[in-house]
Amino acid sequence: MEGAVYADLMFQSHEVRDQETLRMDDRENMKEDMSCTSEKNLGSPFLRRLLVGSLLLVVALFTLTVTLLSYSMLCPFCPPGWTLFETSCYLHSAEDARSWGESLPWCRVQGGHLVVINDEEEQNFLESLVNDTIWIGLSDYHREGNWRWVDGTPYDSTTWSWHTDQPNNDGDEDCVTLSRVSKWNDDKCSEKYKSVCERRADRLTLKGGTLSN
Repeated sequence: MEGAVYADLMFQSHEVRDQETLRMDDRENMKEDMSCTSEKNLGSPFLRRLLVGSLLLVVALFTLTVTLLSYSMLCPFCPPGWTLFETSCYLHSAEDARSWGESLPWCRVQGGHLVVINDEEEQNFLESLVNDTIWIGLSDYHREGNWRWVDGTPYDSTTWSWHTDQPNNDGDEDCVTLSRVSKWNDDKCSEKYKSVCERRADRLTLKGGTLSN
């Protein structure tokens, strides 16, 4: 009888121990499964690249926002009646013809000066603006052969703008006209032509979404 009880107790002891072993094995398996799941969710190359890409996108958007807030853009504009080209405004006296000397104060009253031509692009623009002969702000009436622009811009003696065989000073011609056909031509300052005035364009500054002048 005692032997049977002992055997039964031993059997129960082994059964308890086996169940405990199974529970320990289950816990280890759960830990491994959780570790694998974590590695699959966070450690896969695709998800790592996705995370890095998202961070780079956030940095790029932040940088763009800061740049736009600090960016300044100049917006040139002209008064009514004037035509904008690059950073200057031009006014054609389409109705009234004046002498070269009369054109000077007329342009000053308008807020500018007789046009000064600095390059071929400006020359082409002026030829498209007018259909007739106009005065420009170039003369040598102070001293023969010493050509001067009215705003003090240095005169380029190798300029391409003169018409063939011009200037020729035929009959005391000290002031310069412009036309589509003859380009630059020296003429008597007392002759009556229309003119083009030039002034610097006004500017609005756009910065951070705010306009100011």
